Amino acid sequence: MMVESLSRRNANQRPERSPGRRRFLRRLLGVMIGVPAAAAGYARFIEPFMLRQRTLHLSLPRLPQAFNGLTIAHLTDIHFGHHMSAERLQQVVDDIQAAEPDLICLMGDLVEDREVSVAQAIPVLRQLTAPLGKFAVLGNHDYERGMDLASEAFEASGFQVLKNESHLIERHGAVVAVAGIDDALKGIPDMNAALRGIAADTCSILLAHEPDWGKEALNYPIDLQLSGHSHGGQVRLPFFGPLLLPRLGTRYPDGLYELERTGGETRSLFIYTSRGIGTTVLPIRFSCPPEWTIITLSKS
Repeated sequence: MMVESLSRRNANQRPERSPGRRRFLRRLLGVMIGVPAAAAGYARFIEPFMLRQRTLHLSLPRLPQAFNGLTIAHLTDIHFGHHMSAERLQQVVDDIQAAEPDLICLMGDLVEDREVSVAQAIPVLRQLTAPLGKFAVLGNHDYERGMDLASEAFEASGFQVLKNESHLIERHGAVVAVAGIDDALKGIPDMNAALRGIAADTCSILLAHEPDWGKEALNYPIDLQLSGHSHGGQVRLPFFGPLLLPRLGTRYPDGLYELERTGGETRSLFIYTSRGIGTTVLPIRFSCPPEWTIITLSKS
């Protein structure tokens, strides 16, 4: 009876885990908890502040020789108020001014938070200067927070807002057209109005907040489209790419694209999309740091 009782008790005992296995499991659990927490902290508190200057050199066949070497400061999606302060914006302005661009183009979404006065951004943006001018278009968030508010802020900052209109910039007797359309999601874009009065053989740069407007711009004599809107996805995962892209920001979400024209037209349309400097929805960026771009154009 004594032997039988001992056998039954031993059969019900759990096998003892080795100290090495327990240490491994604790470390594995720590990694499983720690890595996502560290990534979340990085995406929230580090990368959104890692402003970078991107550079692009682009040859345009129709660019007049007088504009060879033209530099454009391209910035977009400030989203002022959504964790974008006047101090952070000042850093961008200082970097742009140090580059001494010939032309400055702002691709919309200046306004974000109703609780933060966009008036705080005006004295900062007013510091931007360029010999050939400062131009802007409205974005969808500018409409959502108040189109008049954004337009007035741009104008008070010294920008000329292009809403289905254009402006000719001149150098040594040659001209280049800078055209801008109303926001494609919230406004009423009109390419015919934007290009009215521009000769068909004029090298033309189009400012369009949403990059996917390029499919429409392909039907017009545009040489280069500058855009923003997509934020590059704002969060980009390894081997996957952008986690989420907005409407009209899925085809050409980040960087330079060349669209070939058909029907005997040999010129391509170039589209350049910047990731922008601000954030929206969540104040995070991952593998997609904020940026502004200095574009240098040359005659090919």
